Amino acid sequence: MENKKIPIGTYGYINEMKQKSRTNMMVYFVFAVGLFVGSYLLMKTILNAFTVAAIAMLIPAFQGWKQYMNICPFNSCSVEEFKKISEIVQGKFFIVLLSDLVLSSTKGEMMLNMAVIYNNNIYGYAPKQNHSVEEIEELLSEILSEEKVLLKKPVVHDDFTNFEEMILMLAANEPSTQQDVGRIYHQIESCCL
Repeated sequence: MENKKIPIGTYGYINEMKQKSRTNMMVYFVFAVGLFVGSYLLMKTILNAFTVAAIAMLIPAFQGWKQYMNICPFNSCSVEEFKKISEIVQGKFFIVLLSDLVLSSTKGEMMLNMAVIYNNNIYGYAPKQNHSVEEIEELLSEILSEEKVLLKKPVVHDDFTNFEEMILMLAANEPSTQQDVGRIYHQIESCCL
């Protein structure tokens, strides 16, 4: 069986990260507890090298727990919403659709359920979270200001209908400038969990 990793920006990335974090956390935790209990039962003391190894095994377990707790509050958008937008942009070489982006900043983690890169700008959909749409737009502006590729201010919607209407409008028009999607994607990817 081949283990394929879902890349950042692909639908289902959040679910895969949650599953991977849970699995890693549990494997290391169970192994550490087993090593600790086994060495105690075998040697009748906790003062041995296996206790130190068991404690060291807890470090990756806690790292997995921390990663899981960072992404736990976020979920992918519904399959129907994703299919609607992907059908709109299908065949449009000038529009790039990203999904499941958890952006990390000093203000905390912010989720973009979907984002479209079009005409060197970002248009996002971010419903139901602790951060306002304005905060997410500000973070996107900060992330991309280093590359100096944005022509306009990023636009983020918290209502799917408004987001869908905007994507329909964008899909009807070809971009006016040469796109640099690769640089925009890599800049966003570098700030994602």
